[in-house]
Amino acid sequence: MRRRTGAIGTLIALAAIVPMADIAHAQDLDCSDFTYQEDAQTFFEMDRSDPHRLDEDPGPDDGIACEALPRRGLTSSTSRPAPASRPPTPTPSRTPTASPTRPTPAPTRT
Repeated sequence: MRRRTGAIGTLIALAAIVPMADIAHAQDLDCSDFTYQEDAQTFFEMDRSDPHRLDEDPGPDDGIACEALPRRGLTSSTSRPAPASRPPTPTPSRTPTASPTRPTPAPTRT
């Protein structure tokens, strides 16, 4: 009787876990999950049936995923990288000094 109860309990636990395993591994992506259009397009090309609805721009489906995302290599005012900050380089200060190898010219009278 104890074995049967343990086996039934194990089967019930497995039956409860197995259906959720597929749900846990399912991943619904949308355009906000990608940084660049090329990345979304590569993912879209893996399954052209478009289960993630990446080609959902107005109008007929054209096979281009997430057209509103920025493209690599193109710069725009909205996706410009921040400039790298470098500490300023010190410039040597110049103070007027007399050159020991060149004599100072004498003032001329007119």
